[in-house]
Amino acid sequence: MASRALVIANRQYTDPGLGEVPSATVDGEALAGVLCDPRSRCGFTTGFLNDVSRGAAARALEPFFVESGPDDLVWLHLACRAVSDERGRWHFAMGDTQSRYPGSTAIAVDLLDEWMTRCPSRRIVLTLDCLWEGGGVDLSAALDGPGRFVITAPVPTENVGGTGASPPVPRTVLTEAIVRGLRTRAADGDRDGYVSARELYDHLAAETGAELAVDTLGRTVFVAAPVDLLGPHAVRPLQPVAGAEAGPGPLAAPVRRRGLLYGGIAAGAAAVAGGGAYALTRRGGSDGKWTLEEVIEPEAALAVTVSHDGKLLAHTRSLLVDVSQGNETVLREFGTWKEIATFPTSYGAELALSPDGGLLVVGTGGEYTHEGFIEVWDTGNGTKTGEWAVEGAVAGAAFRPDGSAFATGGHGEGLVRIWDAATLELIADFDSRIWVSEERPAISMEHLAYTPDGAFIAAGAAFGDFIGIANADTFEPVAGTYVSGELRCIAFSADGSTLAAGAVTDTGDGVVMLYDCTGLDSFELNELNAFNEPTDEVWSLAFSPDGSVLAASDASGAVTLWDTAAYERIASFNVQNTYARFLRFVDNGTLLIARGRLALWTD
Repeated sequence: MASRALVIANRQYTDPGLGEVPSATVDGEALAGVLCDPRSRCGFTTGFLNDVSRGAAARALEPFFVESGPDDLVWLHLACRAVSDERGRWHFAMGDTQSRYPGSTAIAVDLLDEWMTRCPSRRIVLTLDCLWEGGGVDLSAALDGPGRFVITAPVPTENVGGTGASPPVPRTVLTEAIVRGLRTRAADGDRDGYVSARELYDHLAAETGAELAVDTLGRTVFVAAPVDLLGPHAVRPLQPVAGAEAGPGPLAAPVRRRGLLYGGIAAGAAAVAGGGAYALTRRGGSDGKWTLEEVIEPEAALAVTVSHDGKLLAHTRSLLVDVSQGNETVLREFGTWKEIATFPTSYGAELALSPDGGLLVVGTGGEYTHEGFIEVWDTGNGTKTGEWAVEGAVAGAAFRPDGSAFATGGHGEGLVRIWDAATLELIADFDSRIWVSEERPAISMEHLAYTPDGAFIAAGAAFGDFIGIANADTFEPVAGTYVSGELRCIAFSADGSTLAAGAVTDTGDGVVMLYDCTGLDSFELNELNAFNEPTDEVWSLAFSPDGSVLAASDASGAVTLWDTAAYERIASFNVQNTYARFLRFVDNGTLLIARGRLALWTD
């Protein structure tokens, strides 16, 4: 039994009569990522096709259904426009669709129904985030069939995204809501660790109520047995989508070298932000205005890290637009952004560079959630110095500031493991329950951060509600606290006196909490401040080196900067309507890094 998903998102169309859907690519890629990300525990083998032709989509869709096993869970998600012919039959528009000839240039609903009928599985989930050209639609008859669960929003284009005199910007509203529901587990209505198709439907109805009428969500068919979309499934590596256009092949094992240069780092004020996109941005002035200046890395990825000395940047990069084809890790000279080397990397990797940039740690989830892998690369000569398997997917990594050790988290039993950076031997591991009741289930510890002096290590629970701090030498617990909502990120100030935590509340709002770490002599951390300025779940936090500025990014793509003395907002900007997932100041507080495609922003 396998869990298989295919996400097709079309943003652009060659037919000028079919307008662009700006959010389709970002939201589709986010959904494909969360379905196969070990941290989300969805466990799908996932394919992602973006702006594909009708022929490529058909060559992917037919084998996706007909080659499924009888016990497989099969999920197809479409985010695109839909057009009808003169007889009122609906077709899903692909990149080369001509609205006058949908029968030959688009995917007919009847054809999709035929492929699903031929599918051996009777556990099929179909989510349609389509902009129906010209009016509402009823697909209950066209897509009815045994073992299918269909969720769609039959809303005409002009009603999507808002009302008013100006034409609204089309948005993939359902896709956004699905991503939020699975990533935050808000769709798990009964909190049993699984998301059923019915729970997903209920979540979408509630999430989109402000933008789409609840009664327009069409639950056209039911499944005969429960369908678990989210739960402790085995996480499988991404596989190529059958029938998709060919692209560059897998990266060969040898590392490609381009000369390792440590000198000539360009100075200047810039900051990186992103999340379905990396972006570099310059610290804004008092007006808080920021503009995009230069794209450095156009391919979206999931991880980025910078060496403590600020000389090297490492980030993952998808080899193809189809994320199922894998990633590579790119090592760049910081400031000039020159590529120095590339390393083969699994999708969804965690990265950590040693303080001097000499070692690169890559942690991944293995073929199953109970097994992960750790690789260590020597960035000076491009060789792999170590590789070993660990229990549980690796979902967090951090170097001790003196470079003597590194920590990994995300392990299946809630463990944080400490490794000797020279010998690569395990120094210690400690259970997350050292901070909480022994009866409480262990939660994967994903968020890791050392204090700047390396004396303590903080560990935060993935999708949990607590943070613990331990002595970095003895690994004895010294402090801990519960947070408001589900934790997403943590960060220490430059002097180690303050710990910031970002979370999402039960209502889906973002919250940032600040804790006093000057003593660390009592179990309960003293909360200094908390603010709900982020309107969406907080994905990343970063203090400037002098501690005067705190930056926070949320799932809506907003990046906000505060003056930490008065906790007043000093700047805010949006990174291209995508989620920013990693921030960091470098070079005297002038550089800020975030996940996504790499792009330069300036004030």
